[in-house]
Amino acid sequence: FTSPAPQMPMPGYNGVNSFQGNPYQPSYLQQTGRGAPMPSSSNPMSFNSQPQVHRVSQLDVQRAMYEELQQQQNSAQSQQQDRWQQGRPSMTSFPDMRSTTSDLRLHQPPSNQIPGLDMDKERLKAQADELQGVVDRQTLEIRRRNEELLELQRNHEAFREKFILFREGVRSKTDETDARCRKLEAQLRASKDELANRRAQLEEGRSENGFHRLDGLRSVVRDLERKADALSTEKKDLEAKLASIRSGNQSDIQNEIHAKETMISDFRTRVEKQAEFIRFQTAKVAELEQHLEQLREAPEPSSLQSESDYRERELEAAISHNARSLEMQKSKIADLRSILEDERRKAEQLRESVREAEEQRNSLQRDFDSKFEQLESLKMEQQQKALQLSIAKRNVQDLQIMLQDTNARKSGHDLQQTLHESQIELSAEKSKFDTLNAELLDRKRVIQQLESKVRQVNLDLEHQQQASDHESQVLQTYCSALEMELQALHQQHRETQQQIGNYEGNMKSYYDLQISESKRHEKQLEDEKDQLNKAVMVVERDIEIMKSSLRQKQEMMSSQHSADGARMMDRIQQAGRSADDMDRQIMNMRQEVSDLEARFQQQCAIAGGGAAGGGAAGGGAAG
Repeated sequence: FTSPAPQMPMPGYNGVNSFQGNPYQPSYLQQTGRGAPMPSSSNPMSFNSQPQVHRVSQLDVQRAMYEELQQQQNSAQSQQQDRWQQGRPSMTSFPDMRSTTSDLRLHQPPSNQIPGLDMDKERLKAQADELQGVVDRQTLEIRRRNEELLELQRNHEAFREKFILFREGVRSKTDETDARCRKLEAQLRASKDELANRRAQLEEGRSENGFHRLDGLRSVVRDLERKADALSTEKKDLEAKLASIRSGNQSDIQNEIHAKETMISDFRTRVEKQAEFIRFQTAKVAELEQHLEQLREAPEPSSLQSESDYRERELEAAISHNARSLEMQKSKIADLRSILEDERRKAEQLRESVREAEEQRNSLQRDFDSKFEQLESLKMEQQQKALQLSIAKRNVQDLQIMLQDTNARKSGHDLQQTLHESQIELSAEKSKFDTLNAELLDRKRVIQQLESKVRQVNLDLEHQQQASDHESQVLQTYCSALEMELQALHQQHRETQQQIGNYEGNMKSYYDLQISESKRHEKQLEDEKDQLNKAVMVVERDIEIMKSSLRQKQEMMSSQHSADGARMMDRIQQAGRSADDMDRQIMNMRQEVSDLEARFQQQCAIAGGGAAGGGAAGGGAAG
């Protein structure tokens, strides 16, 4: 009747021998006061309450069983004595007997004359001992399985709590990462919009203020080339003013160039840092892949405790890695914010410099307008002087003609004097004309200097335009670096989601394995139950055979030895009592089998519900 011990614990057993008593459905422990029933609403496999198992030692159970048997024997003896004291039984009480008990006592044969009775008793006793040994072994096995089941339940509850905490932590970290990604995307869009607005403003300023004003300046210069008048009086003041303006522009340009060089060096260092961070991330990814390969190649732990510890360490390592990566991303976001603030300040400084350059251009234009008005006035004066010069030339010619006429008619002292005076006037007019030519040459030189200064201003504007273009290119590279970083964050988020999905798949396979193991042990228990039922049927058949043999022997002995009826009656009563005891034991065994079957079905239903809950939790995490 023995069977190999299964590997997994049998759910539903509480570690108490059901032959000696069942603390969940007590029979005699309630009568003796040695045990208390367990409430029917208690669930030993519940994850929210601890199992309330009433443990009863084997010695107390045996003592209670012995006391119950003693009470039954005493009650049976007292009933028998009362029955014999009431009087002799009639012949109808014992139809097979032909004499009274007193007569049978006189002719009672010895006990060794009943063939096969002692052998049957010994065989029954051996079977009872064998059944008792089987029951004891089953009791020990049930206790061991119950302890293993409780340990497994505690481990499963702890692992379930850790998994719930890990899932909530990963969900919160995922939400924080998504929020940060959205924030970075919003900042990137804002920086792109600001860059586009700035570029549009630069283009607009370049198109409206630069080219139009340069054309105006060139037209003014061309007008100045045509209009050479009296500028010698303000030559020194204008040169001093232009020198001061030029020196101020050079200092501003040098400062701006120095600021641009520092910004370029900062961007280079940041690019190097980003490259170093990318190399660090790739090394980390390679290390994680190598660790995953080692985990795949490593053998799985033998016990459930070691497996849970192993998974716990793996989860802690993953959580710490995610925390470190989030801290690095946080510091990187702070650096990016500081970079954006610096760029905004630099943009404001550039706007201020552009406004100052526009103000300087406006002041130059006003100066050129005033000079143009002065040139117009000088031109009018020059025309008047040219008209006077032509009039003077005509007068000189007229005077020469008159002199020639007068020389032909008369020669005298007055004519010579007038001729000398006219020559003096002509020399004076000639000197005036020479001075005017010198002034014109000086004005041409001033105009050439102004043209060179205008060309220098144009070169400065071109340098500023090139610097702004370079800055826009740097901002574009910075935006592309931000986009690459966002893509890396999205990739890391997807890898984390994939790891969570793999872990949930492993948990689902683990629960499926546990369910298959429970089904296999259920089948083993059903086989053992069938074997016990077969053993009980064999014992019942043997008891029936013994009863029939005893009845036959009783009839034979009553017919052959009617005088030995009293002793035979005692032995028959003892055999009947032993048969009744065996019947009670068989009924107890049947009750035990039915209780075990009901408890096993209940625990299977609870275990199936727990596994379904675990699968639902895994599905929720995957969702």
